[in-house]
Amino acid sequence: MSQQVRFGDWSFCPDSYVLERSGVSVVLEPRVARLLECFLANPGELLTHQQLTIAVWDGRVVSVDAIRRAVSSLRHALAADGTDKCITTVLKRGYIAHFPPPTITAPQPPSGLHRLARARPVLLLGILLIVLVLVAFGAWMSRSVIMDDPAITTLKPPRGEGKY
Repeated sequence: MSQQVRFGDWSFCPDSYVLERSGVSVVLEPRVARLLECFLANPGELLTHQQLTIAVWDGRVVSVDAIRRAVSSLRHALAADGTDKCITTVLKRGYIAHFPPPTITAPQPPSGLHRLARARPVLLLGILLIVLVLVAFGAWMSRSVIMDDPAITTLKPPRGEGKY
């Protein structure tokens, strides 16, 4: 269960990177999700390239192009038809997000998309555990069959042929 951030018609789950509007969900890339979180935390403020680099890329050296691509990806996620006017570019300075004030809602039960994403590792771990148990059981059974079979345990090399 994770919290939801609601702003206008959108709902965003920071833990799973899911952005939803009118029942349509989009899973954002991790950097794009962090960019959205940064814009939501600073609505109406000019965020410079340096501020975004620190907040989203943990201060790593990134090109202005990388920031532009992330903003472009976020714009497309916010408006699939490309008509998004929520993020304004301030030439050679940065970006301003024009989002309605965000509200954080109580944790919601995961939707099918969230459950699938979280269930996959558990399912793989369960399958691996079952396979290991079956392999161990098979090895134990074959060993006990060999040890209990007098024909196998009393085999001796034929006479005259020496040691093996």
